[in-house]
Amino acid sequence: MDKQKLEYFRGLLLEQRRQATEDLLNDKAAALEGDDGVEDAGEMSELDLNRSTSLDLASRQSQLIKDIDDALGRIEDGTYGLCLPLS
Repeated sequence: MDKQKLEYFRGLLLEQRRQATEDLLNDKAAALEGDDGVEDAGEMSELDLNRSTSLDLASRQSQLIKDIDDALGRIEDGTYGLCLPLS
């Protein structure tokens, strides 16, 4: 792949990484929000579900960031755009 295309893809990946990092921080913050004295069982269940969803989203964002970092590493070592062996 030529250098211009690699730089284009590096820019896309860096922007995706920035957005994923921002989303990860927001998801973690949502998961850590206090219960603000919620006493109703239904509201507590909803809060627990929201926290669980936020943690799941944060986990996915973490994996996305890892995948992006791996792709950026492949750009650096010259293997970006080549098929990877199945593991």
